[in-house]
Parts: sequence; C-alpha cells; structure tokens
Amino acid sequence: MEVLGTQLTFMPSERYWEIIRSEWERFLKTGKLDRNAVRPVIASSWERSLRLGVDPDLKFIDLEVPTAEKQRRFAKGAVLREVACPFLDNLFTSVRNMELVIALMDGEGFVLDVIGEGFIKELIDTVGLKPGLFWTEKTTGTTAPTIALSIGEPVQVVAEEHWCEVAKGTTCAAAPIFGGNGEIMGILDISALYEVAGAHLHTYGMALAAAKAIETALNLRSISEELSAFQEYFNAAMQSISEGLIILNGKLDVLRVNRLASKMTGLHMGDKLAKSIRNGRMLSKIDRLLDDYEGFIGQEITFKDRGEAEQRLVVDGEPILEEGNRCLGVLLVLREPRRARKLAHKVYGAKALYRFEDLMGEDPEFRMCIEMLETASRSDSPVLISGESGTGKEMCAQALHNCSPRHDGPFIPLNCVAIPRELLESELFGYEEGAFTGARKGGNPGKFELADGGTLFLDEIDSMQVGLQAKLLRVIEEQKFLRLGGSSFIPVDVRIVAASSKDLRYKVLEGGFRDDLYYRLNVINVNLPPLRERRSDIPLLARHFLKKYTASPGKAKRYLKPEILTMLQAYDWPGNVRELSNWVERILTLGDTEETEKRIIQPAFLDAGKLELAGNPGENSAKLGEIEASHIREELVKNKYNISRTASTLGISRPTLYRKIAKYGIEK
Repeated sequence: MEVLGTQLTFMPSERYWEIIRSEWERFLKTGKLDRNAVRPVIASSWERSLRLGVDPDLKFIDLEVPTAEKQRRFAKGAVLREVACPFLDNLFTSVRNMELVIALMDGEGFVLDVIGEGFIKELIDTVGLKPGLFWTEKTTGTTAPTIALSIGEPVQVVAEEHWCEVAKGTTCAAAPIFGGNGEIMGILDISALYEVAGAHLHTYGMALAAAKAIETALNLRSISEELSAFQEYFNAAMQSISEGLIILNGKLDVLRVNRLASKMTGLHMGDKLAKSIRNGRMLSKIDRLLDDYEGFIGQEITFKDRGEAEQRLVVDGEPILEEGNRCLGVLLVLREPRRARKLAHKVYGAKALYRFEDLMGEDPEFRMCIEMLETASRSDSPVLISGESGTGKEMCAQALHNCSPRHDGPFIPLNCVAIPRELLESELFGYEEGAFTGARKGGNPGKFELADGGTLFLDEIDSMQVGLQAKLLRVIEEQKFLRLGGSSFIPVDVRIVAASSKDLRYKVLEGGFRDDLYYRLNVINVNLPPLRERRSDIPLLARHFLKKYTASPGKAKRYLKPEILTMLQAYDWPGNVRELSNWVERILTLGDTEETEKRIIQPAFLDAGKLELAGNPGENSAKLGEIEASHIREELVKNKYNISRTASTLGISRPTLYRKIAKYGIEK
C-alpha cells in the first residue's frame, strides 16, 4: 500500500477500510492514534476535529447563517463565482455521466455554488453541502475541502477517512484557488458516491487542474482591471499636472498629450512633432535622443500652432526605456518661460528674505525712509536707493519686493561692479547659442528673463558703462529686449530697483551717468542715513545682533554692559550696520568677560583715532576717558603694575600704555 502526501495513490481494499474504521473508533474512545495506519494529513485533521468538538455522529450540517451575512458573503464572492462558472459548467459537462457534484466555496468555507444532479446531488444536499452554508473543519470535521482550506494544499479524502459518519459513503477531492497576493480566495471540490465510483483517484487531478484554471483567469482579470485603472489614473495624472506633457513614439508621433500641452503647441494625438517645431536643430536633438538616450533640461523651443502663431517654451526631454534598455519613445515636459524660471528660482535661485519688520531702527530719518519704501512697494515705479556701503540697501530692496504684489515672483540681484564690464551686457540680457566664442550651447537667459514677473535689483548701478545704460533705458521703457545674437524680441514684466553708494547727480554732471536714465530711475528716491547719523539706534541694533548670534541651541545668553554700549555709540562706524554686526559677532566669539570685551573693542577704536563721545547718551553714563582710565588702572593692578604684561592684555604697545598712564595721571 502506497500513501503519498495529500493524495490517495492506490485503490484501497476492504481490509484497508477495516483498519481505518478501527483506528477512527479507537481514536474516538482513547484519543490515541496509530499514525502508521492513517495518512498523516487525515490523522492531523481528525485531531483538529476532535479538538474543535465536532460530533462524529452528525447527520446534517445546518449551521444557521444570518440573511445579512449571507448577502454580504455572496456579494463578496461574486467575482470568484463569475470567473469560475464557465469552468465549472465545462467540467460538469465533461463528467456528467460519472455522477459527480462540483462545489465552489470562498476563502473561508462559505459555499457559493454547487453543480450536480441525480442521487449524489440529493445526498449532498441532505448532508448540507449547499449554497449559503459554511463548510469547514469546525462545522463538518475532516473532508477534502475543509482540509484544503486549513492547510492550503490540494487533498483527497475517501470514504472512512471522513470524520462524520454521514460523509463516510462519499469520496471527494479539493484544491485551493489562490489570489495574486498568495492568500486563498476559494476552494473547488469534486464529490462522488464511493459505492458507485470507488476511490475516484482521477478526481484529484481534475480538481487541481480546474482550480489552477480559475486561479489563472482570476489573475488575468485582476491584471486587466489594474491596467484599466492604471490607464484612468495615468490619464487623470497627465491632465492634472501643471506642466504640458507630450509622449512620443520612436517615430516622434504624438501618442499622448495633455490639455495644457495641446493648448501650448496645437498638437493632438496622432500628430507628427516635426510639423510643430520651428527650430530644426532642436528637432534633430529630440530625434538623436532615441539613439543616445541622453535627455536634456531647460531647452527653449519655438512651437508653431495650427494658426501659425509662435509660442516660445522651455522643454525637458527624457527617453522612455523598457527593461532591456531599448528606447521606446520620448517624454517632453513643457513650461512657459516665466513659469519655468519662477519655479527654478523658488527652488534654487536667489530669494528675498527680508521684510520691513526686519529693518531695525527708531531714528526719525531712518523711519521716514522705511515708510517711503513701504508706500512705494504698492506701485510698480522704479526705485533708486542711495546710501553708504553697509547701510542695508539690498535688505531694503528685498523688503520692498516681499511687500509688493510681485512677492510670489523672482527677486534677482545683480551687482554691476562685480561683473566684468565686457560681460555685464550678456548677464543682463542673455545670449543665443553661437552669439560669441565660448557661448553656452542652447544659449543662456539673462537677469531680465530670470526676473520676469518679479523684481530686478541693480546694485552699484553707477559702475555701469554709459553704452549699456542706453540699452537698459530702452528695456525699461519698452519692456522688451533682444538677447545677444537674437533676432526676436522677448517681452518682460520687471520692476527695477537700483542702488548706488555714490550720489548719481554728481555722476550725471561728470558725464559718467546718463541723465535720461537717472531721471527714469529716480521716480522714487530713498537716501538711507549712515549709522553715525543715527547713533541712538546703535544700542538697539547691537542688542538685536547679540540676540541673533546667541539664538542657536546651546549658546549662552549674553548682555552688553552700558559702558560697552557707550563705546559702540561713540564710534563713527565707517562700515555702518554691516560693521556693527561683525563687531558684535567678534565680541561673542572672543570675549567671555566684560574686561575682554573692552579689550577687544578699545584698541581698534582708540588707535583708529575715531572714538568720540556721543552727545549725552545717558545721565548715568560714564565719560569715555574715565572708562578707559578705570580699565587701564584695573589691568595694572591685576598685573602688579608690570607694564609689558599689562600692555599685552590691553592689546596695545608699551609706549602707548606709558602715554595713557601719563595722560590720565595714573599712579602706583
């Protein structure tokens, strides 16, 4: 006798059934089982059936299922039943004369359908294998479908191997139907009368083959539904994306185009790309992409729509590759130049960081300048900001931009003195490919194009050569320009904010600056006062920078003593606010006590000969000479009047120390 796995592979004799019957009865009485006599898969199921308390004398399976639960189960199994029905019908037609019953259950043993006729169908109905009931080891004990559901493998159970007496006259084979995720979606069972058909060894293969066929059909249906859903998602994504998208095949025919791209270019599905692109060099570049697989970014292409109108667009191109690395086509992403540059500067470009509330100061003249700029921010008029280096001209320009209706647009700064004179024109207006030796392939946009829809800040405009000033004036007046080497005008919408550390009126008189450009820029003129003319703001600014530089985690809070603030107020600050910020940072870096703070500040200020007392900064403020004399006296005492050591700690020379001792009449 040969027993292999879950399938009975021999035609059993009466003696075999006597042994199985004897083992079953002994197991019911004693709970002990000879596993050499019973197939392992049957023995394990008997043990589970006993543990679950299934009555072996059960005559009819009729576990009541509520109507709502039945409806839910049938609805959930509708797809499985719909896919399986053609296979079940064909199978039943081919085995009709063999008196078999075919049953379909879901992944939890709920019977969805039963096909059969004759006496076997009546018996199966009597036992309780009918739609709307559960058929599991918990309800019926050992059967082929209940074991298949439990272990996830095809199995055959014959006659006396069943757990319940009522099922011992049948033979059945069942196989699980798996879904794409590997879980059991259903069970296919084929049952027959043992007296009529014997062991029906071939039903095992029939059940397995039918289950596999249903499983394949289910997976194909799932793939088809996924592809259909993917197409819907893909179409929705293409239409909702904020750029134009064109998908081309290997012949550069348009396979897909979203509404935005169609509006930009006039192209529709099935069109040839070549009829729409004006630039033949770019068309050939897109064509070459199919061979060398190298994409491109930010290329400007002129498209011609059906009405012959030209549209200048910024295009990215990417090859579409299959797994074997063969190029199937090309994806083009299209943007309007202004939108492309706005996006680029939002992510990578210069940003306006400062707002008017960041501009510290209570000096009346300074506040008047800020109020004028706030008022000017509501218009598009050019603004000219004058002031010494370090007074905050660019900060004011950034605040003006951030407070203006253009705050969502780019803020592009250009320091005219930092660019070589011969390159300044290309920086401003850009150039086409081949405009000059060394010109970048594909050309390059200038600052005017990059600032389109935003603000262009021209710092140190007084250094711009007179010839270029004439071109700048023309662009400001006409709001359009030509790239170097270009042949078509590019329209722009840019607000100009200019700045100069020199008085442009004198430059005009000297002939170094065009008077017509000066008057065009000088619509709104703001002259920022130097820090020496707003000394009352120095303590406020110093405390602000102190707070700024100690704001990071782990930094100890620091305070500036009144005498330190007095020393800062007395200094002329030729570098203005920028110099004050640097000095505060230096104090925080090198000075950890009041004495070292004084030591850092005093020598540089005093030796420069620029330290003078501010006009009555406070009634209780000590005179600067008294502060210095007191500080020198303290250091002499600490160093036991050692001149060399004291001069070293003060950061001054020995002769200077002797001179100050004499000046202040300091005695040992």
